[in-house]
Amino acid sequence: MLVKSFSDDLAWQVQRQLVNSYFRKEAGAKPADPMAFLNDPAAMRAALLGYTEKVIALESVNAELAPKAAAHDRFSVAIGEYGLQETAKIIQVKPKVFMDWLDAHRCRYSRGAVKLAYQDKIDAGYFRNRATYYTDKNGEPQAGNTIRVTPKGLTWLAKVVPGAKIDPDYTVSIKEEETPVPFSRLKEAAS
Repeated sequence: MLVKSFSDDLAWQVQRQLVNSYFRKEAGAKPADPMAFLNDPAAMRAALLGYTEKVIALESVNAELAPKAAAHDRFSVAIGEYGLQETAKIIQVKPKVFMDWLDAHRCRYSRGAVKLAYQDKIDAGYFRNRATYYTDKNGEPQAGNTIRVTPKGLTWLAKVVPGAKIDPDYTVSIKEEETPVPFSRLKEAAS
């Protein structure tokens, strides 16, 4: 660490020299003359060759990523939801590995035997906790919970889960109904 005394003249002189040497141009360096560059065929050929190689490399990367981008675009605009098992199959990750990843990366938690999505992931639009109703083996009605993955969540999971990939040829069926908004308030009657 460098410490400078404000009362020492030598320190101010050293600082001034450092600042001046930092901003001073090198003695032998000349500014580039664009006309000289344009008049030199060898320099022009080298520059064009370098840029052409970069363009070819970028075009091949773009061609490789275009199908993935199209698949992600289809998911991000779709309406509907997916179960966790479905999601694991769509992003081509083993269901157990996927469930363990969700638990380890603060996507879902246990409340007894029930698994719930964390609120920050719900607020981000990745998951939804949906109430389900079923009849148990004794014939009694029961209420439960299911974590549903939104299309936005599917796109996000395909990017962040290790080993996840989406088949570019996979087509998404779009539901006509809207995804319900949880906890929407009813207007109270004026009295």
